[in-house]
Amino acid sequence: MYVNSKSLLLLLLLITGCGDEDVTDVCDSITFLDGQMSINNENYDITTARLTTSSGRGGTDAYNFSVKGVLSDCTFARGAYFIIEIEKGTELGGTYPIGNQFEEGIDKLIVFTYIEEDIVNSTGRNSQFVSGNFEIIKQAEKEYSLRSTDFEVERANGQIPLRFFFQSNFSM
Repeated sequence: MYVNSKSLLLLLLLITGCGDEDVTDVCDSITFLDGQMSINNENYDITTARLTTSSGRGGTDAYNFSVKGVLSDCTFARGAYFIIEIEKGTELGGTYPIGNQFEEGIDKLIVFTYIEEDIVNSTGRNSQFVSGNFEIIKQAEKEYSLRSTDFEVERANGQIPLRFFFQSNFSM
């Protein structure tokens, strides 16, 4: 097979041009919010912090939190989505155990999903928390500190411990 020099040069340019995307390009495409979160003593810059409220089941208030952060090099993200049901008209704050959305009762997390995302390789996974408590402290209007205690997440290879902390202004 004959390959001329122009074809070889074009092939080399194509091969060298298909490398990994520059990390700074990835970081430039991400909008960062104020605040950081720490997961198992690893710091993440917050990119999502949302809070919505709605009427829950049987005269309760439901608080839907969504928080996500990325490592400083923008290669990996982690986050959580959770719903807390409390008595209608009660101030949000305190320690809430992880519960089951099908159980009766209030003042507990009824949905809790932990998210991991490899940004560079475009892969990720979701896990459900199976035990633990969640502490919420209201700092100001729409600003909360949240801390996990004794959390375990369910994985195919068993349950693993997880600790995280974050404080942010939540958009509503």
